[in-house]
Amino acid sequence: MKKKFCFFITGFLFFSISVNSQNSENEWSVSLGAGLAIYSEADGRIVNGRYISQLPRVTLAKYMSKNITLVGGVSVGFKDEVQSYTTIDGAVRFSFGTSENKFSPYAILGGSFIKANGDIVPTLNFGGGATYWITDRFGIQGQLTYKLNGGSSRTQRSHIFGSGGIVYRFSMSLGAGGPGRNRVWD
Repeated sequence: MKKKFCFFITGFLFFSISVNSQNSENEWSVSLGAGLAIYSEADGRIVNGRYISQLPRVTLAKYMSKNITLVGGVSVGFKDEVQSYTTIDGAVRFSFGTSENKFSPYAILGGSFIKANGDIVPTLNFGGGATYWITDRFGIQGQLTYKLNGGSSRTQRSHIFGSGGIVYRFSMSLGAGGPGRNRVWD
């Protein structure tokens, strides 16, 4: 348990340094939700199960421009009879110019490191999702990602990863008359 917690914290800090979402005034967002790894029937037999639950799923995102958002995320799986599964993800979201709208669909391209059954396996990720902003600060988000494992890992296969959660967006502006948090000395 202590190893899993250290792995989670290290990954979260690594990805929280340079991530993105939303608009130029509220350029940061954080989400908390759940995920589910879904394997084909054949691959499910190899990895000891078709469905791997993930809770919590935490992401941090930073808006870069009208179309581009950088995202980092971490998911930790339940320790159950199927397999131990933890994923650290990084991605670029392309929002088709809708990142400032109430409903914002997007495509993603990125990568992951999946720790499953003692092995760490890299994957290439692509997929899509959407955020629906309920208020100016809170929204709900859903995403489907295909995680492509090009190697021949015994413990991990390519699979679909679905996730959803509650999103909160905020600003970390430093003075300059903009919204957000000021520096202590301002």
